[in-house]
Amino acid sequence: MHTDLQFEKALEKGGISFLKNEKLGAHSTFRIGGEADFFLGPSGPEELGTCVRLCLQNGIRFWIVGNGSNTLFSDKGFRGAVIEMKHMSRLEIRGTELTAQAGVMMPVLCEKARRASLDGVNFATGIPGTLGGAVAMNSGCYGQCMADIVKCVTVFDSEEGVFRSLERKDLSFGTRDSVFLHRPSWILCEATLELAKGCREDLYAQAEEFRQKRSSTQPLDKPSAGSVFKRAEGQEPVSKLVDLLGFKGARIGDAAVSEKHAGFIVNEGKATQEDVLALVRKIQQAVSDAYGFIPEPEIRIVGE
Repeated sequence: MHTDLQFEKALEKGGISFLKNEKLGAHSTFRIGGEADFFLGPSGPEELGTCVRLCLQNGIRFWIVGNGSNTLFSDKGFRGAVIEMKHMSRLEIRGTELTAQAGVMMPVLCEKARRASLDGVNFATGIPGTLGGAVAMNSGCYGQCMADIVKCVTVFDSEEGVFRSLERKDLSFGTRDSVFLHRPSWILCEATLELAKGCREDLYAQAEEFRQKRSSTQPLDKPSAGSVFKRAEGQEPVSKLVDLLGFKGARIGDAAVSEKHAGFIVNEGKATQEDVLALVRKIQQAVSDAYGFIPEPEIRIVGE
């Protein structure tokens, strides 16, 4: 408690606005999660750096979140500070390069690109997260991914307390993977995307096609964290295997495998983190028994 009071005073002295005991379910598309001791929303890279430094100086653990579209928080909340990036939303276009801060929502970014007749990022139209999350997870669909278009990024290195500029070659992109998942001390602040001139009408038509496809195949009307499992190299999509094993509609508590898409676990009302994790473990065991490998979760699981 004494540490929390010191931290609160440090935030006030540093001019950082914050909330206490904020419900994390309101900041996750799964709508699951208890209260965070502190909830911070920096408005830019320098303020982000200040938030992180104050956490480290006061012994406060922290967690970075974008839109919470790939995150499963604990029902017991988070003992420490959750730093939400969504207020870091500056975006600019120069020629065929689009530079945006990590908190820019992907639907907004894609719309800005279409208006500027820029092609290359349209595949991400329906991704419900932020640019930071999309780059960190190397999000992709329709045969394209963020690794195809990221030119360079700026990160805050919390270990060294400095900002770094990195090029695509430094980011170790893989299937739903990047260096950011292995170096949590590197916090992505901004990314520059290398796009190409396109036809605005064609881009809007393509975006509408993508929206209709997602709407017809994914349970967008129910809380979820998107695709639950990563696709393993050389394997069928895990969603196909889950479907073949008869898991559509399977339920533990209020967590259920979607009837519409077997790759999604949805919150049918009052699902808890443990409901979701128990269902994840059940699916993992079944896939392991039938196909000889354990599917790796794509969702980020945050403990108390």
